[in-house]
This record gives sequence, structure tokens and C-alpha cells, in this order.
Amino acid sequence: MSNAKFIITTKDDKMTVVAKTKEDALRKYFRSLEDIDLSKIGNIVMLQDDKGDEYPFRTVPSAVLLGLLDFPSGVLNIQNCMGTSEIESEQLLLQTMIKDVWIRRPPEE
Repeated sequence: MSNAKFIITTKDDKMTVVAKTKEDALRKYFRSLEDIDLSKIGNIVMLQDDKGDEYPFRTVPSAVLLGLLDFPSGVLNIQNCMGTSEIESEQLLLQTMIKDVWIRRPPEE
């Protein structure tokens, strides 16, 4: 599979990532961050492929999985965004982390 250009749009930024798949583009994007400022990135990033198709992707579970955000901060973020209780927010974060665990695999070269 050949590389393609993907555009990742956050709340305050837009960047091009060259990768083989949209998953690899997201992996490369998150791994390029030294820290995460959700006030600048937002809770959802938008990935656009070379055909113009767009894919929204949640940031908090990936940030927690990659060690960019600690679990309690992730729970608090979900509480603030969703208006859920601490327990409901923990459960939601855990559910989404299970779905997003693929982000931890290294990107293909």
C-alpha cells in the first residue's frame, strides 16, 4: 500500500500527515504531540483522506492511551463535556479506550 496525504484538523490547527492508512495518520499525529492541550486541540479531531472523505475522531481516549493525558484528567474532561457523573465518565472513558486501543500500535513505515 502506498502513502497518501491526510489532513488532520483540530480546533486551532491543521496539519498534513503522510501515511498508509487513516489509522496510521492518526497514530503519527498523536505521537507527534509532546503534550496535549485540549483547549487548543478540542475533543474531536477531523481526519480528511485524499478523496475528501472526513472521519471524526475522539481525542481523550487516545491521549490517555498514549500517556499524553492522565486518566483522572480524562474522566474530568468527559464529565465537563457530557455532564455525566464521575462513575459514568469513568465507564465511558474505559469503553472508548477499549475501542481505540489500536492507537498504541506503532505506525507502519
